[in-house]
Amino acid sequence: MERKNLIRAASGVLLLISIPLAARSAAVASPGRVANLYGHNLIVNGDAEAGPGATNDSTFITPTGWTNPSTPGAKGLTAITYTSGQDLSSTTPGPVNRGKNYFYGGPSGGKDTSAEQRIDLSGASAAIDAGQVSLLLSGWLGGYSNQRDNATLRATFLDAHGNTVGTASIGPVTAAMRKGVTELVPQSLGKTVPVGARTAVLDLLMKWYDGSDNDGLADNLSLVLTLAAPTPSPTPASGPMGCTGAPSKGTPVATLTPANLAVEPAGSPISFTWKAVACAAGYDFQAWLQTAAGSRVLGRSTTILTAQWVSRPALSLTTARWVSGVYVWRVIATDQHGSTMGAWSAPRTFTLQ
Repeated sequence: MERKNLIRAASGVLLLISIPLAARSAAVASPGRVANLYGHNLIVNGDAEAGPGATNDSTFITPTGWTNPSTPGAKGLTAITYTSGQDLSSTTPGPVNRGKNYFYGGPSGGKDTSAEQRIDLSGASAAIDAGQVSLLLSGWLGGYSNQRDNATLRATFLDAHGNTVGTASIGPVTAAMRKGVTELVPQSLGKTVPVGARTAVLDLLMKWYDGSDNDGLADNLSLVLTLAAPTPSPTPASGPMGCTGAPSKGTPVATLTPANLAVEPAGSPISFTWKAVACAAGYDFQAWLQTAAGSRVLGRSTTILTAQWVSRPALSLTTARWVSGVYVWRVIATDQHGSTMGAWSAPRTFTLQ
């Protein structure tokens, strides 16, 4: 999901409390400060929660923030509710932090469907052209039963003249990969943003193969950019207000609580704390579900359940909507420009039960 409150605030793969990331960034399509492009989900309505969802499989509702495709002959996909009685429900295998809606290929009459949105990256042009910006494209993709319909999320990067300079994509999750089970499966890809990129065109593509409806499925789509930390100076780095003593490259944040391998009661708030880092303006926090109780591994470190930016070395999260299982968390310091400082803390795990 998207950082519904995704890592460093400027908006806000992957959700939750403290300074809402959405509040830290104004318009994604027209970014202001360069820092607003980093550390949070740039996809508008990546979880299909903004706006209504269809309550049956005969209605098209274009998801808010997305546009219908320009591909000749293609139809637009739809946002649909988990309570519609269609492919997915609140208990279908998929993201823990699902909302009320998801993306559905729709009643296409035997056609592929898609939706598109564009993200302005020009505010980060200097860093992109210096090869200092990395991306993480992630989402939950899947399909229905043993039908072959599937979903792909593709980012196409264009230069200032509209020429393609690179692509990134996740999916599809095939029926064979799902073993014929109706479900959403986490997918992710990390790479460097191509030099020259000024616009990212996001396409959610639902490929139709079987049946009268298009059963390509998706939820919690995310595109997060990260600015590489500057090369440390041989002299002490300066931080906010003339601060000195910033951590050198590779120095991890020291975590405090909860202790590694701790057991926490399900539904109760969890307090995460770590040692303050000199010169840090804030911290990027990430947590993800590693293994749900009694099931297979659902995700890995690049499939974020919740990620957000906080200004102090502490964060309290409610777990009321989290399933029982083993979770992993980590944190890294950021400077006043939104760049990371030092290194991620060593991952810690805790069990929610």
